[in-house]
Amino acid sequence: MGLFQAGSGGNHRGVDVASGYTARNGSLAGGNHAPILTSTTVEVVIPQAFMAHVYGENNSNLGHIRQISGANVVVNDPKPGASEGVVVVSGTPDQMRAAQSLIQAFILCGQTS
Repeated sequence: MGLFQAGSGGNHRGVDVASGYTARNGSLAGGNHAPILTSTTVEVVIPQAFMAHVYGENNSNLGHIRQISGANVVVNDPKPGASEGVVVVSGTPDQMRAAQSLIQAFILCGQTS
């Protein structure tokens, strides 16, 4: 049993880069295209007992997760009596991986202190 489970949030946005863009006259529009980064969302389910480790003192861990990963991280208020909390992480795949790794790290560090 892992510390948390991730599920697909389904908010996949972006453009299919492989299809490209062709102007009406048949030539490519523009010469240099910036890479298109897709943003996805994942819900991370965390046992309520570990949520304090995600927040940190004065929300410091949550701030570090956001700053270091660059992801948008939102903690949903748990329902009364809930045994699990939900953290919604959105951003590029790299930002999401970084945020999830940091969440795991803060939970593990909190367990050993």
